[in-house]
Amino acid sequence: MVGGKVATGAVWAFGITFTGYSLSFITQVVLARILGVEEYGTYVYILGIMGAATVFAKLELDTTAVRYVAEYRAQGNWAGLTGFSRWAQRNAFLAAAVASALALPWLLFHWKTGHASLVRTGLVATVVFPLIVAVQVRGGILQGFERVAESQVPNQLLRPLIIVVLVGVLWLAAPTRLGAPAALVCNGIAVLVTWLVLGRLLRRSTAAQPDIVPDVGERSVWFATMRGLTGLALAQFIMSAQTDIILVGSIAGVAQAGIYGVASQLAQIVSFGVNAIMFAGMPSLSALHSSGERNRLAEVVQGLARLSLGIALPLGLCLVIAGPWILGLYGPAFRAGFPVLMVLTLQNCVVGAGFGTVQGVLLSMTGRQAIAVKVTGTCAVLYLVLAIPMTHFLGPLGTALATTTAYLVRAIWLHRVIHREFGFRALPFTLPGPAPVL
Repeated sequence: MVGGKVATGAVWAFGITFTGYSLSFITQVVLARILGVEEYGTYVYILGIMGAATVFAKLELDTTAVRYVAEYRAQGNWAGLTGFSRWAQRNAFLAAAVASALALPWLLFHWKTGHASLVRTGLVATVVFPLIVAVQVRGGILQGFERVAESQVPNQLLRPLIIVVLVGVLWLAAPTRLGAPAALVCNGIAVLVTWLVLGRLLRRSTAAQPDIVPDVGERSVWFATMRGLTGLALAQFIMSAQTDIILVGSIAGVAQAGIYGVASQLAQIVSFGVNAIMFAGMPSLSALHSSGERNRLAEVVQGLARLSLGIALPLGLCLVIAGPWILGLYGPAFRAGFPVLMVLTLQNCVVGAGFGTVQGVLLSMTGRQAIAVKVTGTCAVLYLVLAIPMTHFLGPLGTALATTTAYLVRAIWLHRVIHREFGFRALPFTLPGPAPVL
């Protein structure tokens, strides 16, 4: 069974994520309708590249924050918590600023080749990018405090609402001038407001802490965790929707990337409930592992897997039935993405929700990220070996099939690893057996 605190957090996270996804869906429909296939494709292509850069720039300090903030809170180590929080925010922002600077030569190359809209959008991205990374790290710190609503509302609800309002106002004021660069400017303003709000919420969460000198004595431990999680995140990113979009855009063109991006985003309807559940459960997994409550850990893991699959299956069925109609809302050209939508829905519903997601989270939150890196990295190589030729021959559908195959192999492998490491099976309908001492 999932504990009361985790279940409550999951309900909050699910509700916030559902509402946020609805707002994001409206935003993307509005943008696709206003921008058209080419400009919308440019917009999501740059966002995909920003997603790739985020893996390197944020150094997985948001996930590291969830683990150590939850752990230090459980131990009452307020000096370590404060020191880690400041250290994480500073290093993530500096890394993101360096990444933005490194993007300038790439933009100069494309400027010389005549891709004006792509370059202008990219220049906006270099300004927005450090704030996006800072938002994620602040959200991770709040998540470690088990402030589920406060860590999610600004980025999941406030940000898409601001984007759609700004895009609507700009379109009404100057409809002929609204392109991908202007859309990303609207996104950047929304990110700035989100960053400010999260900062205020974080200060309020730490106001009750005693006035102490921050302790950064465990920086070597933080670095070790950060490196392992960054390797895992890089492998996961290679198998992610952002890489799919970049691959499709590079091989089949930005118009096809836009269509794939829409189908991929719709398939995430299945995942948002799963992600909300994992979002709420991550601090508890870390705390239970830290306190040595192995039987309770097994119960929570199985409960998370059951709840995830129970939410994902009905949502997947809805997509199968209503998929063509929903794609048509973006514009007639986007209906071509229905086969991609079906493949990705199957992947998210069966492979991700019921099996792979909770297994990966469990390894990351219990200090076994090195194992997860090995498994996911190998599957990422498999993905690239399959995706490049399959995209050439089958187009976006080939990309989706390659992604699903790699995720299936990863889920089977992780299932075997979890059973070996913990003595129970992280499956929705399998009772955990006796667990070894963690």
